[in-house]
Amino acid sequence: MSIATARANACANSRATSGTLSHATSLAQSVSRSIGDDHPLVWLMTHKDRAGAPFIQPHELQAGERLARDLSRASMIQRTTMDWTRGVPMDGGGAGLNPTEAMVQSRQHAAQALAAVGAEFSGLLVDVCGYSKGLALIERERQWPARTAKIIVRFALAALARHYGLDAVARGRSAAPMRNWHAL
Repeated sequence: MSIATARANACANSRATSGTLSHATSLAQSVSRSIGDDHPLVWLMTHKDRAGAPFIQPHELQAGERLARDLSRASMIQRTTMDWTRGVPMDGGGAGLNPTEAMVQSRQHAAQALAAVGAEFSGLLVDVCGYSKGLALIERERQWPARTAKIIVRFALAALARHYGLDAVARGRSAAPMRNWHAL
């Protein structure tokens, strides 16, 4: 079954049960527009586990998409040809930065995120989010048993979402973890 068919089925099912698109389905659609329909993160979001829940939660999908965007803007992913569809906007992404500064900033963000998840998950996240490697390919390359990549990717995306401060439930600023100390 293709991603487009799976997404259409998910949309039809959610409309039939609730009358509107679910938040998770609409999020998967918006992310698929930014990173592509064939991206492994979109596949994980549109496919369900035995309990009927998506393999990854919406906040984990957002974290993966954010890392993919940072890796793309930072030009950290090797390519064999020029990609004219991507690039840093001339205004530096709206932050008042020139393209070089925006690239350096994206490299710093990506490096911080990968350091936060640790060496165990950083290579996996670069493969999934940056190179868009499929789960079966990752399992073959790393010689993992079948169907284990989706579980480990789920753990890696949960750690990444924690780094970005994303959670399944919004709790407000008072419940947010302390980031640093400021002298008074």
